[in-house]
Amino acid sequence: MRTNEKTTVNPQAPITVKLEDSKGIKELVIQITSVILIPLIVFCLGWFTNNKVIQHTAKVEEAKQLNNYLDKLNTIILDKEGGKQTILIDNRPSFAFNLQNIKEIDYLTRAYIRNLNPKSRRIVLIYLYESGLINHTKAQEDTHTGTEGLCKKNKDLYCNLSTNRYYFDDVDMSNIFLKQIKLHNSYLNGAKFIDARLMGAEFMGSQLKQANFTGANLSNAYFNDASQSTTVLQGADFTNANLSGANL
Repeated sequence: MRTNEKTTVNPQAPITVKLEDSKGIKELVIQITSVILIPLIVFCLGWFTNNKVIQHTAKVEEAKQLNNYLDKLNTIILDKEGGKQTILIDNRPSFAFNLQNIKEIDYLTRAYIRNLNPKSRRIVLIYLYESGLINHTKAQEDTHTGTEGLCKKNKDLYCNLSTNRYYFDDVDMSNIFLKQIKLHNSYLNGAKFIDARLMGAEFMGSQLKQANFTGANLSNAYFNDASQSTTVLQGADFTNANLSGANL
């Protein structure tokens, strides 16, 4: 006669795992980890390396563009018909430019500057200023007032380069001497002119939203019709400055 035997489990009895079973579990975990983590690590390293390569390539390409632009400007400025003659601005020698020079420089600048980053734009702006392209004395009478520049009557070697719609957004020109710089109708949103010396500077019609002029010397400066919404002006010197029509 067969009897049904019930198996009873003692809840207090210790649970034992065979050593060979433990090794199998470890190997399984290692295999799963290898399948998931190794490709992930390889992907992350590849993305990081590729991103660095892209950034480096972009910097190299921009440096080439900037050098190419400056080389072309040097060719125009040092041309025997355009760059031989000089004038004095604030007792500093400066090149004099005729209208043809100005048109060529304007074309080149418009073609390059928009694609440059703020650091490269700073270099361009300093170059244009130091070469005398955007800081000549304002002409009393003008023989040419075009989008390229402004030339004095009967003295076409005294031309200013017009910065109409030039992109200088976010450029940092802090602690720099920029007396009588002419930046008419330019994009200077987010630009920094902290503690800059901008006596007699001209910003007529320029976009200056969120620009920072903290501590700048803006005496005798012109801001006619400039847009200066949320512009930082703490501690700036506006002695005899012209702010007519400016949106402060």
